[in-house]
Amino acid sequence: MRGLERYPAIALLLASLVLTAIGLGRDLWTPDEPRVAAIGRELWEGGTWAVPRLNGEPFLEKPPLYWWAEAAVFSLSGGVSPAAARLPSALFSLGTLLLTWWLGRRFLPPVGCLAAGLVLLTTADFVSTSHRVLVDNALVFAVTGALACYAHSERPGGGRRGGALAGLYTFLCLAFLAKGTVGLGVPLLGIATHLLWTRRLRRFAGWHLLLGGAAVAMVLALWLFELGQQAGGAALRHFLLDQQLGRFLPQATSYAGGHRRPLGYYLLQAPVVWLPWSPMLVLAGLWAGRRWGELEPSLRDGLRLLLATTLPVVVALSLAGTKRALYLDPILPEVALWVGAWMVSDRGLGGWPQAAERGFRALLLGLALVSPLLALLHPGPARAAAWGPALALVLGVWAWRAPPRGLLEQRLATALAVWVLAVNLLLAGLPRLDRSKSFSPFVASLERRVPAQAPLFAFEPDETLLGVVGFYTGRRLLPVDLLALHRLAADPVPHFVVVRDRRPSGARYAALVRSGIPHHVLSEDVIGRRRTLRIVVLGGGAGREKGAG
Repeated sequence: MRGLERYPAIALLLASLVLTAIGLGRDLWTPDEPRVAAIGRELWEGGTWAVPRLNGEPFLEKPPLYWWAEAAVFSLSGGVSPAAARLPSALFSLGTLLLTWWLGRRFLPPVGCLAAGLVLLTTADFVSTSHRVLVDNALVFAVTGALACYAHSERPGGGRRGGALAGLYTFLCLAFLAKGTVGLGVPLLGIATHLLWTRRLRRFAGWHLLLGGAAVAMVLALWLFELGQQAGGAALRHFLLDQQLGRFLPQATSYAGGHRRPLGYYLLQAPVVWLPWSPMLVLAGLWAGRRWGELEPSLRDGLRLLLATTLPVVVALSLAGTKRALYLDPILPEVALWVGAWMVSDRGLGGWPQAAERGFRALLLGLALVSPLLALLHPGPARAAAWGPALALVLGVWAWRAPPRGLLEQRLATALAVWVLAVNLLLAGLPRLDRSKSFSPFVASLERRVPAQAPLFAFEPDETLLGVVGFYTGRRLLPVDLLALHRLAADPVPHFVVVRDRRPSGARYAALVRSGIPHHVLSEDVIGRRRTLRIVVLGGGAGREKGAG
């Protein structure tokens, strides 16, 4: 424990490197990963820098920051691979941890930043997204950077404040380039709320608002101008109206992207997203409410900042027309810092809250100590999962020989226990899931059975199918409907068509069978529990001699 308190930054860095490296090279999983990775490949292979493309067509749901990072990694690694596609997410997550540390240093001691970093590192949604190819990792990184720079810009002293303000506007640019107007709205809403709440607007104001705002506007205008030039005015209007305005007010536009949820959606999702720290967050809220007057002014100011940058954001996201659990990810660092501030407090709550905390800590420690049993579920060689149980053994021996004393040591030990539990869960779970969710069998069938020079058709393909074929093979699919399938079946030349359904007897393949189109199934691969990918041959007499299917 003395080592953790003496070298907290090194301890957090080592813990984060271990956790983010697990599963880096696994296959891409549906639904988002193949699509995002394929867009990065197209950009790397010579696409225009301003227009993300999927299967050769503009993909305008989000700006291109994440795909720039992917293309850069592909260039440095000399080619595409799942590990290279996933590396930007790992790097953005590591950057988020470092920025969370820096934000916390505004009002917490180093050991408090270590506690907050361990909480963030082991929060369910952060663990999940940092191991997935997702644009939102870039957004969380940029938003956290903007808030950290804002927090440090309040420090008196010229040069430091100037650098922090320059960083603030730089991260605002990155936030827009990561997720559009949402990227700007999340940090600006929190900053504005904090300035109004603390009555510091006049002190914060200055020429930097004009100069920095103009710089952000210029960056945004440059990308939007290039988007319009390279993709056309219709694409620009689609991005601004449907993908930006439409996500907040779907009824006012033609947005049809889904994810429409009721008003109270996040009230049910937030406790799940913040697991296993949701109970601790409740206790941290009780602690702050009861001890507010006893806290140091700097800590109270920091907690005000955390409240201002979380609660208004949750309210705004709840009012938006589209909602997903991962939209809460930009406030995960602030939630972790709140729990970290409570963990380093030197006074307990007493009564039932103290008993609840003691019981929950015991539960987490117990789960960590039995987590080596998960190694039995590992589908590969035993040595592949051996170091997870070894970590649990070290934790158990340490807790037995030198039990943590005092609230701080006990809470840090709990955070380490959750980290060990997360390591074992990932070591055992990711390879097992990869065996069922991997697209590799389908890709192998495609490359083995379909000649490289033959056109490749797809019956009403979704974005996942476009992404799988585009990323793994570099080929483009030619979308066709049922009428086009009839024409292909009448052609004397055989044609290859890919059909993807959510279940083995899915709607698309069932429609093909019901239509009576002669065809022959070359391969059939089931991904996960029910998603089925078929390669069928139409035309050239296919299905007439061998029978349909």
